[in-house]
Formats: sequence, C-alpha cells, structure tokens
Amino acid sequence: MFKNIKYPKDTKVKINDETWMVEGYRNKFGKELVYTLRYEGVDGNSPKTMELNEDSLEKIIESGSSEPFMGINMNEDPVDRDRKRYGG
Repeated sequence: MFKNIKYPKDTKVKINDETWMVEGYRNKFGKELVYTLRYEGVDGNSPKTMELNEDSLEKIIESGSSEPFMGINMNEDPVDRDRKRYGG
C-alpha cells in the first residue's frame, strides 16, 4: 500500500502545452516511486503514456505547470496537506 503519494490518480499536469493525467503509480526496483502519466489527444488517436519518478514530476510542476491539481493547493506544505487528508 502506498502511503506517501504526493500526486494522486487523476491529478492533471501540463507538459509542453498538453494536459497529462496521473493514471497510476508503482514502486520501481522496490524502492523508487514512479508515476504513470497519460495523454489523450483531442483527435482520438492512440493515447500516449510516460513514466516519471517523483523528483522529475515535482520539478515539472514547480517549473510552471498551469493546470489545477484536483483541489490540491500546491502552495500548502505537503506534510500539513497529508495530515489533513490522512489524519495524524
């Protein structure tokens, strides 16, 4: 079970003017959290997917991703946000 997920499923991220959505996450090599992002173009072509580790995804978001984060306030301290969300 994943306890420290910063970016839950359906979180939207803007990358190169395309809106990608977090489709899932998994542990890679048993220790690194990797997010799977999915993009479906408006033309209905085959969807694109990519995997990013948490550090890479965080850097993209910090660099100016302009999409809203499913009600997540990215200016809020992540520890405080997780306490509110999961208790503690």
